[in-house]
Amino acid sequence: MRAIPIESGTVDYLLCDNVLEHIRMSDIPTVLHEIRRVLKVGGHAVIIVPDFKGAAEQWLAIDHTRGFDPFVYNYLSEVIYGNQ
Repeated sequence: MRAIPIESGTVDYLLCDNVLEHIRMSDIPTVLHEIRRVLKVGGHAVIIVPDFKGAAEQWLAIDHTRGFDPFVYNYLSEVIYGNQ
């Protein structure tokens, strides 16, 4: 994503679904520039990222008295930290 192998200004629609959270934060400006570079004038980019607020609310709602649930822990950790 730091160097999309597509000619500039040739893409009508670009979908980036739950990808940015897996990119190093220092590379995000480069990735966003690349997305903009490949889009045609009037093209659309749809960027979907995890709902951090929702994940934090789910984390706080865990009933810790019921014991450790590795599935929930792994899922929410990946949402919150982007599995980086």
